[in-house]
Amino acid sequence: MERELVIYTEKINCQDCYKCIKVCPVKSIKVEDFSASVINETCVYCGKCINACPAGAKKYREEIDTVQQWIADGEKIIACLAPSFISDFGDVPFESLLKAMYTLGFSGVSETALGADLVARATNEYLSSTENRIVIATCCPSVVNYIKIYFPEHEKYLAPFVSPMIAHARMLREGDFRDSKLLFIGPCIAKKQESDIYGNEIDAVLTFEEFLKLMEAEGIYFADMDRVSLPDNFVFGASERAGLFPVDSGMISTMCKDVEPVDAGYMCFSGMKSVMEICDELSEWNPSQKVFIELMACDGGCIKGPATSKTKGVAAKRNKLLKDFDIFKKSGLAVALPGVDINLSNEAYKVPYKINCIYSESEIQEVLNSMGKHTKADELNCSGCGYDNCRAYAVALLDGKAEREMCISQMRREAQNQASVLLRKMPYGVVLVDENLRIVDTNDKFV
Repeated sequence: MERELVIYTEKINCQDCYKCIKVCPVKSIKVEDFSASVINETCVYCGKCINACPAGAKKYREEIDTVQQWIADGEKIIACLAPSFISDFGDVPFESLLKAMYTLGFSGVSETALGADLVARATNEYLSSTENRIVIATCCPSVVNYIKIYFPEHEKYLAPFVSPMIAHARMLREGDFRDSKLLFIGPCIAKKQESDIYGNEIDAVLTFEEFLKLMEAEGIYFADMDRVSLPDNFVFGASERAGLFPVDSGMISTMCKDVEPVDAGYMCFSGMKSVMEICDELSEWNPSQKVFIELMACDGGCIKGPATSKTKGVAAKRNKLLKDFDIFKKSGLAVALPGVDINLSNEAYKVPYKINCIYSESEIQEVLNSMGKHTKADELNCSGCGYDNCRAYAVALLDGKAEREMCISQMRREAQNQASVLLRKMPYGVVLVDENLRIVDTNDKFV
């Protein structure tokens, strides 16, 4: 069954403010008929446009109804819990969170950090064997999307492994949960698109926001969980150290702690600005030793994902996670999962790259001239249209992504011209003055 779009616009609510364009790192927004919609083919699903939209017109696909139907049908549901839950549900006792899932009707809970363990070990082994001097982690789907869509020439640097979410799902499928519904719960909107790419390996994805909505819809509250008892064998598996994955350098820390590190340099960068900067200059790199780069689209890592709690800052969230990253292990509730051989290949992760149109200087200048921008001084670069400068806006017009009415300075100038024409044609004498009663404009009738 084909799933709905991951990010969409409720056009009736769009206020034509262009804020989504301003925050979109790849400008994958098309304005048409005064409404801004995401261009899904070139979107990296970082979710910035959703959080930035002041009118709430940008939405992501919610899958609460799907999970509710599973519950009603008595399906066996296994919650695959992203390790960043610690920073988002830090004020909730761990057992209360588990009990809430049991009360919802879930059959069990397993931490996705188990998949991260597998990916970390496989990546470290790959580092020791590959001839590539540069290896980029593939844990963040927004980063993988960005490289595959905008820098296909760098795709060779991506480690050939799935993300921890898919690795965890394959681990469970190879075990006793082949016929269960696997529900990933995490901070990331891009995981919804990733689950679409991998078909039925993950059956549904809920963000932390959606999980709280599901609890509210079902009338379940953490405060009532003292009266609930967890059944035995409700928690499956506990990671040793991969609970650190959601923060900067978490993957590197796991790789260098659990296995013997190879002779390589390790670097970590978070935030799309850094990701884009690194990809821009990667072609110029010529490292003398192997370099492993952990890239994360969200500033500070997954703990600041687009669908996480906004009540705490990155430092508080990071501190909480560093303190309790091994809470599954410490709880003593987890039963061991049987060891199985997992195929970690990411060959199924295919997205088409973007074909860029190259416009000549004369084509760009023709668009600028048509908007009254004949010299560099005329290019205000005010970013009122959402683009960084007037030339980028002109290219967007040529791409068919923008409308002429988006240029604020041009609209103001046209409004002034229309007002001036109206002033000249009025049959009465009219004079316009400023606050100091100095004459600003008059018509011939007044003169």
